[in-house]
Amino acid sequence: MTTLMDNIQAFLQACRAKRLSQQTLEWYEWLLSDYNVYVAQEKENLPPWDSPDTIDGFLAHLVDRGVSAYTTHAHFRALRRFFNWLEKRHRLPNGNPIGLVEPPRLPRHYPRGIEADDVEELLAVVDTNSLLGKRDEAIILFLWDTGVRASELCELALDDLDMEQRRALIRNGKGNKSRYVPFGIRVREVLEKWLEARSSIAQCGRVFVSRWGRELTRRGLSILLRKYGEKAGVSVHNPHAFRHGFAVAYLNNGGGIHNLQLLMGHATLRSTEKYLWSTDRQAAADHAQASPGDHLRMRK
Repeated sequence: MTTLMDNIQAFLQACRAKRLSQQTLEWYEWLLSDYNVYVAQEKENLPPWDSPDTIDGFLAHLVDRGVSAYTTHAHFRALRRFFNWLEKRHRLPNGNPIGLVEPPRLPRHYPRGIEADDVEELLAVVDTNSLLGKRDEAIILFLWDTGVRASELCELALDDLDMEQRRALIRNGKGNKSRYVPFGIRVREVLEKWLEARSSIAQCGRVFVSRWGRELTRRGLSILLRKYGEKAGVSVHNPHAFRHGFAVAYLNNGGGIHNLQLLMGHATLRSTEKYLWSTDRQAAADHAQASPGDHLRMRK
């Protein structure tokens, strides 16, 4: 009889054959191993491992352990992917249990993003006469104007910049998918200044390099943004705050949700729809000023 661990190993092998990223493989292995440990420890008190009751028991066990709602939901998503794969491979003689399991609820969460006023404050404290100041101005504006992830900015190569068309090719983004992101005229101007200056220190083909000319790391990016945040009195939680801020500003400035999905490299619209709360808030504020009912001249 095939054990749970045998099936997990077969699933992971199929994921490797599909060329999923190492990070994704480790994520699945970690989450599914937790389920295997739970089943092994509680096997005397549990139905079979492919029973919906066992899955419910495992999710409840995570809650009892104080695991966060997001991590509990991650376990559920990994189990769903695992059991759906088992079903396709005809490894579930008793049927797929995952369809009978309710996904854990997630708290309503609004992404914390930096705002336009904050970006202006950050730019105001950058010494654009210095070499690194030119780099940092370009970084701040590029993050704000494109919504790229921190890793995507750090890995951006010179050959992937199209200054004439004002766009950048983001290679191997999340899910190993590539996409183009456009940038504005002001970003092109500061990029041109930085690229001219960078040639004096650069030792690699990345657009943004460290003070020693080598590849800029995500940690280095976080440190420099935090430094400017402290200097400007702006709370910069992490580089991802620029990505959230870009999405909100894009929608508030009239951008479409489907185009935003493409620009941000989201696989599904569900990931992008979390930013729609901002347009709801803006619409409510606009309505307070432009309420048709309040503008009626009421007859006595």
